[in-house]
Amino acid sequence: MAESDTTAAVNVLLADDHPAVRYGLRRGFEWASDITIVAEASSARQAIEQAQQIRPQVAIVDVQFPDSSGIEVCQQIVKHCPETAVLILTAFDWDVYLVRAWTAGAAGFILKTVELDKLIETVRQVAKGKRLFTPDQLQYIWAWRREITQRLQRLTLREQEVLRLLAGGYTNPEIAKELVVTLKTVETHISRILAKLELPSRREVIAWARRTHALTED
Repeated sequence: MAESDTTAAVNVLLADDHPAVRYGLRRGFEWASDITIVAEASSARQAIEQAQQIRPQVAIVDVQFPDSSGIEVCQQIVKHCPETAVLILTAFDWDVYLVRAWTAGAAGFILKTVELDKLIETVRQVAKGKRLFTPDQLQYIWAWRREITQRLQRLTLREQEVLRLLAGGYTNPEIAKELVVTLKTVETHISRILAKLELPSRREVIAWARRTHALTED
């Protein structure tokens, strides 16, 4: 079904909190003699620990776990195990998860509905150091980033500072103390941020900043 195009075995870590998904993937990879599932993880913490201990060539990571996100798992694996390629496997369609996967250093972003042959070949390719995002995915990523950049450019540097603190959970008095300004000045900045970002409330602004990671350095 899926012929091997290399003699070198590819060691893979499966990380998904659903046992049925891990079972299905494990059975599917049995068709590929050059791919070996060397470990499985059912939580984000376990996935990070397994990756650091085993150092697999590829880690297939679900986008969400009860204890954390697959994006955070990806970031930690990329940071501590740079030799491991991370594939984000998700039931979600393209959205902020795709953008965050790219930013986190993932080697690819694959829907769980992908055909087995394509998944197997993707694992082989990312194990060789390739980063596999489709042209459509890349177009979506660039469009998203461009929209975020354009929105942020509406804000002054001080307004961006206030937005960053808001996203970090700071209250108005805490922001005033951090920036050494009056409470009235903070309230004015927040009002201007809402207007410039065309968002109806403080809550929406905070949600947007956290969801998009707008002020996170790549």
